[in-house]
Amino acid sequence: MHLLMNRVILTGLLLLNILLVFFSPQAGLETLYQFIIVLGAILICETTIHFLKGYHLILYSSSNGFISAMIISLLLPPRQVPVLALILIGVITSLSSEFIRHQNRPIFNPTALALIITSFIYSSLAYIWSPNAFLAPTVLLSIIVITLSNRWHLVAGFCAPLLIAGLVNIFQSNNYSTFNLLVGAIFFMGIMLIEPRSSPLNTHGQVFFGIIIGLSYLFLNSEQLKNPLLLALLIGNIAVPLLNNLFIQHNHQNPVPDLVK
Repeated sequence: MHLLMNRVILTGLLLLNILLVFFSPQAGLETLYQFIIVLGAILICETTIHFLKGYHLILYSSSNGFISAMIISLLLPPRQVPVLALILIGVITSLSSEFIRHQNRPIFNPTALALIITSFIYSSLAYIWSPNAFLAPTVLLSIIVITLSNRWHLVAGFCAPLLIAGLVNIFQSNNYSTFNLLVGAIFFMGIMLIEPRSSPLNTHGQVFFGIIIGLSYLFLNSEQLKNPLLLALLIGNIAVPLLNNLFIQHNHQNPVPDLVK
């Protein structure tokens, strides 16, 4: 299922890149340029790590590397990101996925961690999460991915604190920027929030994981911190080992398979 989900995300993001080039050539070419730079950094980093582990020196990258590069290229603001920043994002994505691990699973969402670290170095990345209306097709892609992975409960856990806090008013606004915000939120939920390698294995743990991220986002956003959505995701990632231990211990009779195999 994890492999199928990866293929769906990869295909969907590829189509989004193509649509962006078709409907907005300038923005599309800039996005493609960012994708090539980030993917190149990921390829070189993953190939080097692969070689140092004793494998033959061949160009290597996992499907997760391609997905990360596409997500990053779609999120970054065009014409504002230096080449060195793009390279740094790709390198951090690879290193965090490979070395910051617990029980053979990444602790943090590699893409989110790379974007957050780089945003503290480059002021042009201070506020990353601003997808535009061209990403509207992500609504359909996100629904497909969430359904295939059977993680609506995780999404519900994330949305609950936001709705309770009154963010349901977003649906009552006719502001165009609000539409972009909604598209960005759906993109986050369908592509990054439910990422199986850095989220809990157990259904109950996933619900609490979503709630933790939702509450963290409300707090961080109220403090006007940089990129509160990505920071909230990283806070949720820290809680994953605890949630796995807490809920899987109470479900020995129904052990949860490792979703990342």
